[in-house]
Amino acid sequence: MDTKKIFESIFNLVVNFTQFFQQNSTFSKMTTNEFYLFLFVNFNSPVSMKYCSEKMGLSKSTITVLIDKLENKKLVKRNRSSEDRRLILISPTNNGKKLFESFSKDFYKIIDFTISKIPDKELEIINKGFELLLRNIYKK
Repeated sequence: MDTKKIFESIFNLVVNFTQFFQQNSTFSKMTTNEFYLFLFVNFNSPVSMKYCSEKMGLSKSTITVLIDKLENKKLVKRNRSSEDRRLILISPTNNGKKLFESFSKDFYKIIDFTISKIPDKELEIINKGFELLLRNIYKK
């Protein structure tokens, strides 16, 4: 498989997942960066704004604006660290956790349905491929 075909496959996968996300009324009103940050916070909570900025490749000011928007939607909250009062940690609110859990359950159903059609040996190859891509994506 050549580079162009891999790129096209990844793009098609992202487009199909994006269509699924847009079915949720809350997510359909978010920008892509808001949605990714919402997921990032739920997967990594509690998380500093600096860490969000570094891992997502966005400026601190952009992260601040996105957190403000998610906070206004009552999906995340800011808390000062108990160890270092200068550090502000972001975590999901109860509403944010419920939305994430509901979304995750629906997403897992789609993944389970999709992979049920793929033989185990081929799933192992696909999973190994994803692991290798992720492990090597930024290695020089």
